[in-house]
Amino acid sequence: MRRSGVPPDCYTFPFLLKACEILFIGSSIHALVMKLGLEANLHAQNSLLGLYCRCCCVEDAQKVFDEMAERDVVSYTALVSGYAKVGMLESAMELFELIPERDVVSWGAMISGFAQNGFPKEALFLFQEMQRFGGVALSEVALVSAISSCASLGLRSLGLWLHAFMIRHGIDVSAFTGTALVDMYGKCGDLDCAIQVFQSMNEKSVSHLEFYDRHGGLVEEGRHYFKSWSREYGIVLNLDHYGCMVDLLGRAGCVDEAYRLIQSMPMEPNEVVWGALLGACKIHGNINLAEKALERLVELDPENGGNYTLLSNMYAELGRWEDVERVRAMMRDGTVVKTRGCSSINLNSTIHEFSAGNESHPGVL
Repeated sequence: MRRSGVPPDCYTFPFLLKACEILFIGSSIHALVMKLGLEANLHAQNSLLGLYCRCCCVEDAQKVFDEMAERDVVSYTALVSGYAKVGMLESAMELFELIPERDVVSWGAMISGFAQNGFPKEALFLFQEMQRFGGVALSEVALVSAISSCASLGLRSLGLWLHAFMIRHGIDVSAFTGTALVDMYGKCGDLDCAIQVFQSMNEKSVSHLEFYDRHGGLVEEGRHYFKSWSREYGIVLNLDHYGCMVDLLGRAGCVDEAYRLIQSMPMEPNEVVWGALLGACKIHGNINLAEKALERLVELDPENGGNYTLLSNMYAELGRWEDVERVRAMMRDGTVVKTRGCSSINLNSTIHEFSAGNESHPGVL
């Protein structure tokens, strides 16, 4: 367009910036926007905000936001999403509360921000606030975030209510919402509902393998999908795929096959892959492979006390007390902290969380 002598205007840059995912190119476009005197245009500024937030450059996004003479809900929502993406949830919430008229996108951005950063209680609280607020349509992003939060907290009753809400309002089960529902029911121990939702999905994704792995234990089907992805569909298998397959084989008792799969991986296995093998070794009592798995996990994730505890418990079951003490000494020397277990219940629309050994909660008699 520029070679043809056609000058860009304020409508050119929003489309250009939305298509841009590379920071230095986006910065060059930003410089051109300023050179042409279009930096005060709301649409161009919102697109710049979106670019910097997608690239996790929150300081640059904040600068654009601060320099805006005029802001709309898109401006606020873009920066809220940017803050949430880098884990700055306090800043995200402060800005969210300043939005004059929140819409479905801004609510969804804040709810998903809490859910994706490991704050499921806060995500569900905000989801309930959105419902009380009224007049706001329900977005797929907010719905999936709420369902995922139910899965994290084990709140099947609330997850079931969300599923019923979808049915009442004619919301179709997409690959996005369907995967969240399957995961929620599976983690809450309702395998029948998980299978029912899975079979009703018209559109399925690579969550096939995760479903067979975590909820069905269908080894042959899992093997079929794992092999066909690369051979028939040309999908490049990544660490997540290998981690799921190792977990599937391990849970089914094929621990040696799982270990051979790890050895054949074209990339370096991460702590998720080795952790899946260690968990399988605990279930099936394979102490030799458990030792190999922990050896690698100590290198990759030395502060995770759960890995040490698994192997220590295996030694204890075998009466190998010297090895138990050796593993515990490794934990002490490495200043490993064991995370307390916790559980949650939904009572009178309020989520209560209990930690192991905590007697300070007002609900404890």
